[in-house]
Amino acid sequence: MKNYALVLCLGLALAPAAFAQKVEVDWDHQADFSSYKTYQYAKTTPVENPLMDQRIVAALESEMGKKGLTKVDSNPDMVVTYTTSHKTSSDD
Repeated sequence: MKNYALVLCLGLALAPAAFAQKVEVDWDHQADFSSYKTYQYAKTTPVENPLMDQRIVAALESEMGKKGLTKVDSNPDMVVTYTTSHKTSSDD
């Protein structure tokens, strides 16, 4: 039982660090997004890690689909872009 309590305490103590990430979102606050039906990705600097890029695109497409939006190759109602950055730190 002591081991279970120790694992639980460690898990609770370390959980915030696992999710400590900064996310910034920006959009046109005057836009009526309910009228938008299609989207297209803007050309941006590729993410360094191809697997991470695939995960980001899959998540975006899933969420856009849930909102009833369709990805198109031309004449979109809106353009979507994303960027990433990372910082490695050590406590040496």
